[in-house]
Amino acid sequence: MRFIAVSRAAAETLASDRFLQACEFLQGLQFAEFVRNPTLSTPELPRVRIHRDPDGVSLVAIEKESPDTLVFDLEQIRVLDNMTPDEALLVFQKVLRFALRYWSNQKLPPSEKLIKGTSRVVLFPFPISTQSSFRVVIETAPDNKRLLKRPHLGRCLLVYAAGTDDKCGSEQPEVTVFRKAIDAVAEARRTVEQGSAAPAADDSITAVGLTRLSPLPTLIDGHIGFDLWERNLTASQHTFVTSPLTGPHRIEGPAGTGKTICLVLRAIWTAKTARAEQREARVLFLAHSEATRRTIQTLFDANDADQFASLDPYASAQSIRVTTLQELCAQLLGREIAESEFLDRDALESKNTQLLYIDEALTDALARDLETHKPFVSKQFAEFMETEDRWKLALMLQHEISVVIKGRAQENFENYKRIPRTETGLPLITESDRGFVFVVYQKYQEKLRAAAAFDTDDVVLSALAQLNTPIWRRRRSREGYDAIFVDETHLFNLNELSVLHHLTRSDAFFPIAYAADPSQALEDRGWSDQLFDEALGHAAAGTTTTTKVKAVFRCSPDITNLALSVTGAGATLFANFDNPLRGVTSAFTGNEERQSSPPVYLQFATDDDMIAAAFERAESMSDALAGGRSKVAIVVFDDTLFNATRRFASDTNKPVEILSRRGDIAVIHRASHAGRFVLSTPDYVGGLEFSGVVLVGVDRGRVPATESLAGTGSAAFLAYQAHSRLYVALTRARFRVEVLGNVNRGPSEVLRAALESGSISIVESVAA
Repeated sequence: MRFIAVSRAAAETLASDRFLQACEFLQGLQFAEFVRNPTLSTPELPRVRIHRDPDGVSLVAIEKESPDTLVFDLEQIRVLDNMTPDEALLVFQKVLRFALRYWSNQKLPPSEKLIKGTSRVVLFPFPISTQSSFRVVIETAPDNKRLLKRPHLGRCLLVYAAGTDDKCGSEQPEVTVFRKAIDAVAEARRTVEQGSAAPAADDSITAVGLTRLSPLPTLIDGHIGFDLWERNLTASQHTFVTSPLTGPHRIEGPAGTGKTICLVLRAIWTAKTARAEQREARVLFLAHSEATRRTIQTLFDANDADQFASLDPYASAQSIRVTTLQELCAQLLGREIAESEFLDRDALESKNTQLLYIDEALTDALARDLETHKPFVSKQFAEFMETEDRWKLALMLQHEISVVIKGRAQENFENYKRIPRTETGLPLITESDRGFVFVVYQKYQEKLRAAAAFDTDDVVLSALAQLNTPIWRRRRSREGYDAIFVDETHLFNLNELSVLHHLTRSDAFFPIAYAADPSQALEDRGWSDQLFDEALGHAAAGTTTTTKVKAVFRCSPDITNLALSVTGAGATLFANFDNPLRGVTSAFTGNEERQSSPPVYLQFATDDDMIAAAFERAESMSDALAGGRSKVAIVVFDDTLFNATRRFASDTNKPVEILSRRGDIAVIHRASHAGRFVLSTPDYVGGLEFSGVVLVGVDRGRVPATESLAGTGSAAFLAYQAHSRLYVALTRARFRVEVLGNVNRGPSEVLRAALESGSISIVESVAA
């Protein structure tokens, strides 16, 4: 094959079909293989006909169209067939998008540059953060003298060079193949218009192997129903959703890849399959907090036509129970713990209250006991306790007390001394170091006793003890669950996850599916893939299977690229900071990309100016994007700045809803009904999605918050935390992100790599 010719209408169709944007879809993979080698197959494409002749293939639309044509000269560019399918599809789609912009006389983005003094354009298809020098050269006036005499042939483009050499495309293109392609595509148009081609497919047919039973919505969300969802899944997602759950199965991927909806659909599929086979299926779906439970319940309400999530498990053979782990454990304990004895019925709020109590215990121990212990503890530990920021010490102690002392050591100091220290935790060198930590733990316990309360770990560990009894072992086959699904596993600690393998019907295998994105584990210094897999798999540790999803549906390519720069920098700095965006692809269509704009960093002279501008930028973003104000979030990265922003909104009557719980869908609904923006900190926006996000206070000294720190341990932890929070906040946005900072501070160090690579650009002032 010497060429691939694409008509303008065909290019519009190919750039707008969701299934052709990523190789995660079977249709996208088949189309990528066709692009790499057109002789191998003839994929069936929506509203596009493939016309072959001895020299090449022409792709034309079935409807009457413009004469504009894009030609790939395969004799001059040999690189596509040596690329991976993902790479080849990305390059092809990027060239299609350039052609559509050029034909529409739109401004070129920074990745597309006109070579000065020529009619040639250089296109860099790969994200800036990959630092790839690969480029594609496109001649916008090929065979110009001939075409000027034939205006009926339209505006033609020729792709004739590609590679990494700086001199790539400097020579004049050969036009012999181009002329054959133009003649061939004209003949293909005539053939289609005359109806002599293969019978035209209608909108019910898409790429190979998939038939649409009804038109699909342009924008896919989580509420389109199970049957329609099943036809919109990628190949890996579809395999995950429709596979029997016979053991621990982990689905992982970056934010916006559909992990939660995959878990929901798999739970529904499990119940539907059991009903069809006339067997019992008790399904448990666990959320971390009450707010996220409500969000997940809405997904079941919208997608579960059989309403399995509303059925009584004792009255129906198939049912799905959606709850939180703390609520489940409280039910297991029955009358052993009263409602008033919980620190909080919501696990997230309980952990926040726990942190306050630990901070008080730490303050007391530092004031009263550290001097007494100083002669015995190691010098490094004493220095660490005296110089590090107290609040960050409390965060470290929260993990040490919850997971290590209460969970693994069972509140016994002798056991505690024998447990290896967490690599990223407190510098516990001697037994005396651990002795001081145990003093803090005892003071914390005294405060719980004084409040007559139990924390989340007390509740979970007590429930765990109840499950490890002869009574439960006898009832397990009757009252246990046939399948367990856990969302946002990275927010649970090891104590909580250790309960799950006791809840299955069988003690021989553990049908537990769980979603994880370790980069969103904001506070847990002890996160470890191995420990979490072992906790969920128990005796089956090491047998956990993993599904990795790579197609990002939520974020535009520019936002994904910025998030990649942030996570890439974090992965090089911290051993346990995973880069979830490595190797991902964007599933955005051409229409969605047209709503997007590159991320920008705006600087302001004062914090007051920045706060006022945040609302101006949010208003401008709301006007530009469909959906109203509730589709725009203002995320503030500093507590003092957040309080000032909240006061400003109140004093000036700005329309805002305050998000005070992670993923609280009720706040989003109120904001939608009242026409208000959502105001939050990065800790609470996880699990939510917005059309645009304005990030406030992402500057030096605040992200990370290192101004008052004397030591290095907390500084390292704060840097880790800053990467996580910025990643979470960025990946809430679909189309637009604007980052605001104080010019006197300068941009945050976390953004340094993104600024250097061009993933985000600095703009001194922007009019709303």
